[in-house]
Amino acid sequence: MIVLGLDISTSCTGYCVLELKNKKITLVEADAIKLKSGKDLYEKAAILSNRLNCVVEKFKPSKIVVEENLQSFRPGLSSAKTILSLAKFNGISCYLAYKITGITPLSINVTKARSLCGLKISRKSGVDTKTQVLDFVKKHPTFLKFKWPTKTLKNGPRKGMTIEDPSCFDIADAAIITLSSLIEQL
Repeated sequence: MIVLGLDISTSCTGYCVLELKNKKITLVEADAIKLKSGKDLYEKAAILSNRLNCVVEKFKPSKIVVEENLQSFRPGLSSAKTILSLAKFNGISCYLAYKITGITPLSINVTKARSLCGLKISRKSGVDTKTQVLDFVKKHPTFLKFKWPTKTLKNGPRKGMTIEDPSCFDIADAAIITLSSLIEQL
């Protein structure tokens, strides 16, 4: 079984392709689709559609999983406008995945996904959730050999320094969603 997992966002959509064979989970590919060049949701959807077509043609997934939409407001985080925009794009993206593959994407709650993977988020550690997720995925046996994307800074006090690309967070989120869907199969 080959599963395509998506962490859908309007600026960068992370994806992860995992294979479950003989009760062993193997990383096939993970990357991010950067959408910042799209002027509106429709241009972003066109960019996403083109990349998804390539991924689907290459790996032929039999299952598609996505992170479930935010279900409520949390103080200090996303505004109603942002949540609405993300929900619209999530719907558009799920439809594109369905149209390309004929597979109905399965939405997975992020809290449940983290729990299934054995990830416990510590609110008292002083480390933000995204970093805790990325650190967890990096240490997971499936991702030990994965080459995380980097970028070289072009200006500022750290000019010339190579750091992890911010898309690593989106890839890690997609990895958690994909892993959790396969753990349920074991």
